[in-house]
This record gives sequence, C-alpha cells and structure tokens, in this order.
Amino acid sequence: MNGDPHRRWSARAEQARTLMAAVERVVEEGHPADVFVTSEFRRHREWGSRDRRLLSRLVFGAFRWRGWLGRYADRGDRVLIGAHLLESTESHPVIETMIRAIGSDPAGLAPLGDQSLEDKAVGIAPLLEGHAPSWRDLMPCWVSSELAVPPNTDPSAHHRRCVESFQRRPPLWLRAVGVSGEDLAQRLVSVGYEAAPHASLKEAVAVPSDRPHLPTLEKAIGPCFEVQDLASQAVVVGSAPSAGERWWDMCGGAGGKALDLASFDTRVWVSDIRPSALAEARRRCRRIGEDRIETFVHEATTPLPAGTTFDGVLVDAPCSGLGTWSRRPDARWQTDPAGIPNRARMQEAILNNAARHVRPGGRLVYAVCTLTRQETMDVAERFSLTHPSFVPEPGPHPLDPAQIAWPIWIWPWQGPCGGMFIARWRSREDG
Repeated sequence: MNGDPHRRWSARAEQARTLMAAVERVVEEGHPADVFVTSEFRRHREWGSRDRRLLSRLVFGAFRWRGWLGRYADRGDRVLIGAHLLESTESHPVIETMIRAIGSDPAGLAPLGDQSLEDKAVGIAPLLEGHAPSWRDLMPCWVSSELAVPPNTDPSAHHRRCVESFQRRPPLWLRAVGVSGEDLAQRLVSVGYEAAPHASLKEAVAVPSDRPHLPTLEKAIGPCFEVQDLASQAVVVGSAPSAGERWWDMCGGAGGKALDLASFDTRVWVSDIRPSALAEARRRCRRIGEDRIETFVHEATTPLPAGTTFDGVLVDAPCSGLGTWSRRPDARWQTDPAGIPNRARMQEAILNNAARHVRPGGRLVYAVCTLTRQETMDVAERFSLTHPSFVPEPGPHPLDPAQIAWPIWIWPWQGPCGGMFIARWRSREDG
C-alpha cells in the first residue's frame, strides 16, 4: 500500500470517514468530542502524527462549520471536504480523493482558509449545491438573544465579532512554571515551535502552531510549563492574590487555577465534587513539585464548618461554556438554552455559600467561561444587591492593565483565547 499513493490516500480518507461518523454519534449522545478523539488516537497507535493532525483538523473543523455544512450523517464526505476547504490554505491529497469520490473536480474547489466569512460563504457554495450561507448560520439561533452585549455596542456587530472568533482555532496557551515567560518561549523555539509571551501576562506563552505532544515536549524542555488558557490565567491575575494568603478554589476541577494561585506564594484549598478531578489536580502538583495545595471533595452549595474563612474565595462556577466554543466547537451544538436559567440559579447558590467563608476585608471572585447575560451580569448584579457587605472592586484588566474595569470581560478575540467573565468583591472590614 505504501508504494501506491492512490491506495494510501484512499485508506486515509476511509480513516477520516470512520472517525467522523463515530465522533458524531458520541456528540449526539452528549459526550465531548475531544475526549473521544484522544481515546481513539491512543487506541490506534499505528496512526502517525501527520494522520492525527489531519484527522483532528477535519473532525473539529466539521463541528466548527456545522452550521454551514450540516451533519456528517446527512451529507457524508461533503462535510469533511468543506471542513478542510474552510480551515486550510493548501490542498491535500486525501481531500482531493474525497472530492473525486463525490464526482467533482478538485480544481474547482479551492482552499478558503485565509479569506473573510463572506468570501468563504461564496467559495463554499458549489459544495452546498449553490447555496451561499450566512455568518448567522454558524451559531444556534438562540445565541443572539442570550449573548451578553457590552454597553454602547451594536448587538449585531458584537454577535458577528463573536462568531468570527469562534471560527478560528486559538493558539495553545502555556503558563511558565519556575521560569519566565520569555525563557519558556525561548525553550520552545529551541525545539522547533513558534512561541511568544503575552505582552501583559508575562508568564503566558502562545504556541500558534499545531499542538505539540506534551509528554515529548516535557522531556525536551522539562516540567517548566502548565497548559492553561490565557483567559484562565487572567482570572487568577484578576483575583489579585498576595503572598501568605489563604485561598479557597471552589469547583476547582483539575486544579489549573489553584496551581496558578499557589504560584503567588499562597496556600490554596481546592475542592470539587468529583474525586477523579481532584486526583488529577494532585498529579499536577506532584509533576511540578507544588506543595502549597490541599484538595478535598465538597459540594459547592454546602457550607464548610462554622468559622472557616479565607483571605480569598474563587468561585469558578459550572456554566454553559460559550466562552470555550473556539476550542470546543462541538459544544455549541450540545448546549441546551433551556438549562441556562437553572445554571444561573445554581451559580447564585454557590456564590452565596462562598460569601459565608470570606473573612472581613477579604476578596470574593466569581468567574465563568461563558458569555450569556443570565450567567454573568445578572448573577453578579443580584449578588451585589443582596450582599451589601460586599463591595464591587474594580481592578486593572489583566490583558490591558491601563483599563480599570468592573466586571472584567475577556472576549474570545482578545489573545485570541477563551471567553471569560470575572467579578471581584471586597468584604467590608466592619461586616
């Protein structure tokens, strides 16, 4: 087979078809695509790095452009062909094989990856039987009514800008551990990756090229990095922790923000309802030798023992996750808008519980990786109204320190990165 290019490309095309069909079934059942794709890559050790890069681009591109391309189960190879054309700037033999399989000429379907949404809509029309789609089709119809819009901003223009951002794959963001961001970037460049530290968050380093194999990267440059999106790093900087403080990271999951908090020389207690997530947090602590973090299983609406207080409490609440859609394109087609009011009520309950455990003069931080009005400003404003002993505390925007803001919004085109909402309050000394 290796000596016959046609058979080789046909075999890779069949790999893509099989994987895409399986991933679509998994997503339809409500499971995340990235977890399944990773498990398939582990199962198929025979797939090389080039095969995996191609398969990842096709699968996640198919979900990113699903509003134009439709479901794979309905439109077959046209979905994978369209994903490649819309994301890439160069042709690929596997895609040319698929184009011929649907009875078309590869010369008539050019890659569109560097073009505007309008030009992409026109360029993809021949694959869609002549229909030129709209940028509005790329989001579920409910998004425009739920999306938070900054003051003095045209809602349609804001929606359009969010859509454009969700259609681009963000870079991989790393946080430097034990070294400067500049040093980490230089180490990455020395082993063949593009890398650059962020202008404001000096420990944040962007890797815009294809995602490196992290275990191999660690062997090459050492455990001097953590994978952490720029928006998540902004949450910790926006929390303003100080050396010697005690912090509680509620709903802390696998401990990414707790590790970042501890890097400010704080003691951190991280809780989550999932023991498996906390086990991963402990593994990450061992990996970099971090001993200032303690983990415990806890349901976030349940109070801790009376009198337990902290200098700071970070409420990293579960949410609808709209801010993650640029790196999790399948999630936009799984989110149920009917569940957003329930999530907002749960977020309020968690925030109310957190307030019990902030010492007088301490800080309370609410962060969600979503962009809906109900889960962001509505929750924050109701908390302020019902808790007059907590005063909104404006602070420098982590990505633009010259801007003093409350709350802090991280929009997906900043960075680019995930979207995030951050609100910080200071507890009155007199209670």
